[in-house]
Amino acid sequence: MVSEIDFLRRYRYWLYVQSGGGLVVLTMIWGRASDASTFALVSSWASVSIGSLLVIGSGLHGWADAVTATRAVLFYLWLGWSSPDLYWSAALAAILALDLVDGWVARRRDPNATGAIYDMETDQLVVLGLAYQAHRLGLPGWVLILPGLKYLSVLVTSALVLPLGDPKPVHGDNRRARVIYVLVLVSLWVAVTAGAHAAATALLAVAGVSLAFSFAGDLRFLLAGNGNEPTEAL
Repeated sequence: MVSEIDFLRRYRYWLYVQSGGGLVVLTMIWGRASDASTFALVSSWASVSIGSLLVIGSGLHGWADAVTATRAVLFYLWLGWSSPDLYWSAALAAILALDLVDGWVARRRDPNATGAIYDMETDQLVVLGLAYQAHRLGLPGWVLILPGLKYLSVLVTSALVLPLGDPKPVHGDNRRARVIYVLVLVSLWVAVTAGAHAAATALLAVAGVSLAFSFAGDLRFLLAGNGNEPTEAL
């Protein structure tokens, strides 16, 4: 098993490639999400991303990681199931709820930096997939900004030579980020189940603004020289 320090160092470089490539993928999707080729592009990108992350992290390390991996696989199987109906919506809700399960298992088993990063990056790939699906179903292209903000934040943080890679940059507290992540998930779930309605679009806009403020708050905190120890090790 790779040491935590070695994993975090490799993860930093993985983030660079993931963020740059993610923005390219989003640019290619914008305006043509209904094309059959875009699903292959999104699912292939997700597979390469999570597969390469598992390689640098030396695979799964316990039940919590297994639940996280299962959530990723089930989500992208769901994404390929193109028949929106009640069962489709319920299946999505159940898959999203698995995020609560892997966190619960991790807290009671063996929480570690590797598992936390697996979970965080799976969250990002789920947001990417949901944003793609929402755009495919008729929501405006700016919905792709939701996953794009994470990629942009990583690249800006790196360009400014700030601490990079810790899932909880502000004194190890990620409560704000988790609340906003739930808001993003709920808004995307509403969008893909309700379609291109004004209320769904408005909720997505609120989620997008909240997410932008969250990343801006993290950046402001790091600019003030307040990076914590695990992040500074990178």
